[in-house]
Amino acid sequence: MLASLESSNSAELSEIVQLVKAKGWRADLEPICQKFSLEPLGTDCIFKQISVQEVQDRSDPRGFNVRAGTDEVSYVLIFHLSTLVGEFFVASPQGELLKTFVRTKGRGYEPMSNDAARNEFLADLTYWKDNFHRIRAGLENQSGQPRWKMRHSRTVLFAAAFWALPYSFAAAKDLRAIAEFVIPAYTAMNFAMLCAQDDPWFLVDARGPRGHAVKYAEHVKEEAIASLTEDDAIFVLKMAADEARSIARAEIRKVVPNRTYQYPEIESWCRGDALRFVRSFIEQHDTEHTILLKRLEQAKQ
Repeated sequence: MLASLESSNSAELSEIVQLVKAKGWRADLEPICQKFSLEPLGTDCIFKQISVQEVQDRSDPRGFNVRAGTDEVSYVLIFHLSTLVGEFFVASPQGELLKTFVRTKGRGYEPMSNDAARNEFLADLTYWKDNFHRIRAGLENQSGQPRWKMRHSRTVLFAAAFWALPYSFAAAKDLRAIAEFVIPAYTAMNFAMLCAQDDPWFLVDARGPRGHAVKYAEHVKEEAIASLTEDDAIFVLKMAADEARSIARAEIRKVVPNRTYQYPEIESWCRGDALRFVRSFIEQHDTEHTILLKRLEQAKQ
């Protein structure tokens, strides 16, 4: 079945695996390993990873991951991200779909039927096979004018954007990744401030140990820009603020398409999706803080 999807220029899955092992960057995916039961709890969960996004048409970010530190490949992890949804496929080295998880805005990782996800999985697998030669060329030759970008991904997955013929590689200090550390906090703050205008109890109901969402946003901002130059800090915070604002506007337009509303019209959204998102952000920040900080420091190097 897979063979019927391949073009004459497609690569074998084994070629992609070998490329990722040889040229991919180090990625600590411990939360995913735990949620997906990929390895016994307590073991390292270090992968080699390549993540890309077509800049020209702003297509969704995609990533291909192979366990690092071992010659034996028992599975691969493929992800496909959009602003609000992340799809994760665990597959055998032969291309058999083993597990599927999704993560939607405001919720954690949730299992999905392999049968329901199979078409999306095959489409993602085909993408990697059909673009293998472009990706390999970009990794081996960094010259030329960029049409794609390529960088380390941060699979925290609230909002993401990644960047091949030819490729432009991110600078050593990955400002986009640092901004992504801030985007969920700013999005949660925007949701909280919008809903609290007519429902002050929203801030109380969406509190964490550090306080309400605005306090968390300030805390995350300070962590993100610590040790950055003033110019880099301005760039990071503007990018994060613009992306978080776009997310909030898109959500409101879905709830109230005509853009004129009174609070009762968005009350159910505030008490539903918005509240779940803020709570999920706070829970993840508090439970995975050490891991998130480690990734942040990696992005600053």
